[in-house]
Amino acid sequence: MSLLQLLFITVVAGGLGGLAASLMLGDADDLGIWDKTATARRISPPKVVRNVFLGAVAALLVPLFLSLAKSEIVKNVTSTTDKAGNENILIYVGFCLVAAISFKRFLTSVPDQVLSSLKSEVNVLKQKNENVQTDLEEVKENVDATSAPLNADAQEAVHDEAATRAQADQLPKAEAEALKAMRDSRLMKRTVAGVAKHARMSHADADVALQSLAEKGLLEEVVSDTTGRTLYVLNDGGRAVARLLP
Repeated sequence: MSLLQLLFITVVAGGLGGLAASLMLGDADDLGIWDKTATARRISPPKVVRNVFLGAVAALLVPLFLSLAKSEIVKNVTSTTDKAGNENILIYVGFCLVAAISFKRFLTSVPDQVLSSLKSEVNVLKQKNENVQTDLEEVKENVDATSAPLNADAQEAVHDEAATRAQADQLPKAEAEALKAMRDSRLMKRTVAGVAKHARMSHADADVALQSLAEKGLLEEVVSDTTGRTLYVLNDGGRAVARLLP
């Protein structure tokens, strides 16, 4: 079936559905299509034309509605010519008639569904963009990890077992999570963004935690020659404390 044939069937079915809506006594008062001033109830021609037109418009929205519903009826109608195709045509015409008869609700519900679908697509694109940004941060972190030199003058503290245990027990939760992220990473040098993602905390919380760990002598701060960013490295004291964290 060609596109023109499908459009013709859609418009005709929509017009018939609009006419049927005009003739339905149950909805006549709501639709305002009856001339109540006459002795006998009769249909006002201009309003019938309006309903036929709106029915056709509603029917033309059926392919969009079926697309949102993930239905392949339109595809089957246009691509098949056998008996199964005829069955699909009848089903499609039925959809058009239903949409046209209830055009008032259909014309208001389909746009709402389209907007809802668009919002969902926008949210998916935003999430993908955030994932790309995170992946980019990891790539930068890998570059830093292979190119930034360690500070040769870094002083590594020596902790005995008791002091190390006490220090591990006294660490605030955020610092402990940041230290575990440093411990569990395959990278020697970590950025704030990398630790934040690994520890599932905000960038600001990770920054504060890493700075505090550095002040306590558990981490060393180095600057990347490539990006100029501050990187954090576990020293011997930090490793000793990190091994005691669950």
